[in-house]
Amino acid sequence: MYYWVCYIAVSDKIVIKYGVFIEYEGKIIVDPYIAKILETIKERRSLYRASRDIGISYSSLWEIIARIERILGTKIVFSKKGGRGGGYTTLTDTGEKLLNTYLIARRDLENKIGSSLVYREISENPDLSIAYSDDPLIVAILNELSLKFSIRGLCIGSAPSLAMLSLGEVDV
Repeated sequence: MYYWVCYIAVSDKIVIKYGVFIEYEGKIIVDPYIAKILETIKERRSLYRASRDIGISYSSLWEIIARIERILGTKIVFSKKGGRGGGYTTLTDTGEKLLNTYLIARRDLENKIGSSLVYREISENPDLSIAYSDDPLIVAILNELSLKFSIRGLCIGSAPSLAMLSLGEVDV
């Protein structure tokens, strides 16, 4: 399953992580994982299908939703039971606002992280500069390589990575 958090391997023990987290009264209510849940509920219009797509149990999905609703004191999903025409689940206005706020903040972060100036501050003249999508295997490989080489790892997603490669701003 994919959810958006960027990792930049600095050394074998240090990894810089970037992600968007929304807090309400000091409690995290939306993180990359919860945003993926909200997106999937919106797409699938079913908590059951969303839980199956994400790979968590239906009850775990409900616990996550219920926790957020308790913190906020309002509903973030609306479910209509089955029957004639079948049931469905949608995000409430509050749920939509949370998801949209997260997506806007994530886009802003992607735009800022995508700036090559940010990465040049980490390693001005790296031995290897790589742009990639979020992949734990790549992070593990970069961590190993960074023990012997200066690595600039940019987790910026597939399309921006290909663009940087075509512009010659990264090696791989």
